[in-house]
Amino acid sequence: MDMESWFFKTKLGFVREFWISEGHRNNGHGTALLRLAEEYFKNHGAGYAILTTDTAEKFYLKNGYEKSPKITALNGDMVYLKKL
Repeated sequence: MDMESWFFKTKLGFVREFWISEGHRNNGHGTALLRLAEEYFKNHGAGYAILTTDTAEKFYLKNGYEKSPKITALNGDMVYLKKL
């Protein structure tokens, strides 16, 4: 997705939905799937991956995402960003 302001334009990879069933968590499956998404974004010109979460903050922080309090989600959830 392209993000624009009056002066800058950047391409972001947006993780809209991401879920791993409980029986498959803590086995590396989520991390592997997230890496595939990040590689896809990178290969298609995105410099960052961006997402929101209300249930998996520790997972995303562990995988290199940072809270981005200067970016606001319309639903009020915290925004997480990772440079690819």
